[in-house]
Amino acid sequence: MYIRKELYKVKKRFWNKLSVLCYHKVENTCADPVNITVGIRNFQKQIEWLKQSTNIITPKEFENILIDRKEFPKKSVMLTFDDGYTSYHNTMLTLKEHSIPAVFFISTPENIFYWDFLLERLILPKSISNKDFQLFSVIIDSLKLSINIEKSLGADSLEKIKDWKISSHSYPFERCRAFSAIASKLENENPFNNYSIYNKLNKINNSSKNIDSLFSKSNLINYHTIGSHTSNHFNLSKLSPRQQKKEIIVNKVKLEKFLNKKIKFFAYPFGSRLHYNDYSVKLAQNHFKFSFSNFEGNIHKDSNHSELPRFLIRNWDIDEFKIKMKKFTDDKK
Repeated sequence: MYIRKELYKVKKRFWNKLSVLCYHKVENTCADPVNITVGIRNFQKQIEWLKQSTNIITPKEFENILIDRKEFPKKSVMLTFDDGYTSYHNTMLTLKEHSIPAVFFISTPENIFYWDFLLERLILPKSISNKDFQLFSVIIDSLKLSINIEKSLGADSLEKIKDWKISSHSYPFERCRAFSAIASKLENENPFNNYSIYNKLNKINNSSKNIDSLFSKSNLINYHTIGSHTSNHFNLSKLSPRQQKKEIIVNKVKLEKFLNKKIKFFAYPFGSRLHYNDYSVKLAQNHFKFSFSNFEGNIHKDSNHSELPRFLIRNWDIDEFKIKMKKFTDDKK
């Protein structure tokens, strides 16, 4: 048995594999603290290089290859996009112009994502409104943190903020420190708790997230593949089984109603193994054909359909993108 297992590992190393790329927003932005936005020019360059240098697999081809347990073509790549943003229409259009169908994983919250809300109301304003300032102060106090956020910032503050990333652990302003602390708490709490930071934040988060306009572009929606990404993009590992089920099923039903077709693809919110559990995987197996995580790795004909790896794409210029792609496609795991 041991010898057979080791031989399988060796044989698997020589199979052609697929690198699934995970994008989020594609737009030009003045700040991106969570580091998920790719600028339009960099995206165009990345797409042009991918067309010339890789075999871009369509979602339908992906499905057929895995179901039939065939080997992927050499240097295979598939594109996916997470969350659901207003920029998706332009992204879908750009991809169609390049004849590249992709998978778009859509969450369906009533209001905008908390990281966008915090950027809009805590980080970017020159002067935070009195109502917002009071609530942010209450939230910071509830976290037992000594952070005195600046109610107002000077005209040159945006220059210091635009390159700041939450992963840097350095903070040009106390607002940035507060953003980091609040975002971390939101990612790692059960938002259905009556005393959660999420519920406190929703007292002022009245920026609605309307996906109707995206789905009205039927030519683009039908060209690409839509996948589920839960209703609210919560950390599934922090939810009860009942809460997890509702987050997944309600989103799936809503999207299927928009599309008038069954959804086969799913992506776990956040996507690391810390953000979902065995029950999440069981739900995914019961309701979808293919479920994607966000830990790195390539896909082969024997990959687990319920925890498929992906490579997260950042706002890299074309030279850095080429270096990253070589590393991704050369990964033998």
